[in-house]
Amino acid sequence: LPNYVYYNSTTSPQYDFMAFRQFPFIELRDKRLICVNPAFAIDKTNSGIFHIIGDALRRMGESQKLYNAWGLIFEKYVNEIFENVYPSASNRFFASPMFDNSSDEIADGLIDYGVDIIMLEYKASQLSIEAKYKGDAGLLSREIQEKFGLSRNNAKGIAQIARNIRNLFGLGNSQARPYSQLPVNSISNVFPVLIVLDESLGTPLMNWKLNSAFESIIGRWLVPNSLPQIKPLTVITLEDLEVLAPNLQSRLSLLDCLTLKCDAQENLRVPFQDFMRVNFYQGGADRNTFLENRYTAFSQRINTLFFGQDHGPING
Repeated sequence: LPNYVYYNSTTSPQYDFMAFRQFPFIELRDKRLICVNPAFAIDKTNSGIFHIIGDALRRMGESQKLYNAWGLIFEKYVNEIFENVYPSASNRFFASPMFDNSSDEIADGLIDYGVDIIMLEYKASQLSIEAKYKGDAGLLSREIQEKFGLSRNNAKGIAQIARNIRNLFGLGNSQARPYSQLPVNSISNVFPVLIVLDESLGTPLMNWKLNSAFESIIGRWLVPNSLPQIKPLTVITLEDLEVLAPNLQSRLSLLDCLTLKCDAQENLRVPFQDFMRVNFYQGGADRNTFLENRYTAFSQRINTLFFGQDHGPING
């Protein structure tokens, strides 16, 4: 641990907790372990795994394999959450819808509310430690642009949502591409949503910055006062979605949440979770039993692997 504490860091020291993220447990002289920070320990089971595998593949020159696989896993998990909220019988949620007679996706996910639709794009990309904690605004801006598609020439994230909207509705001088599952000519409002794995994109002003980039791209193709109206981009982290999901099943409409969020420009400056807490979670959010059941099964499997028998879930 001391070697990691005193290494030549490329990040600002006041933000540098890499040693404790790398080693969230410290062994005492009597062989007992203490957890420095529970959040760091939990992080080792998700993004920690990503970085461990990534470091190994990077040394082999094959890191791109991990990025591709991680993106597919993330997409599958997010779709599973939405499919649990909107069963197939509801005919509301469509995972990876494609244009007619084509293998080109319209979006990673689409939610149909009749005259209103929500177009979803998922991004598992993560900002580097240096971008987040070095204190270099230029580096941070460049990484966000590269990984989340803030320029029209980028094929990822925000630029991808904008192009898919243009292709679906024939905005600008483009020809609308057919999609028979949706009455495209009857759509009044389109709500673009970017779902991200990196929690740092759920910080204040980040949604505002990403939406500014989205509007600069989509605005070139829009005709004032015409339909459909393209609403501002909403950024939702995976953790936000996991908290939101059970509330969508029991008492909330995602369309209502997005409509209120897009109604006022100041709402774009606050993280989605803070917006929901003020406007919809006053009495607390519903428990995510779907996630709790998944965690119970996961922890039982881990216990079996480590101890050879089922010791029940790990209590945090």
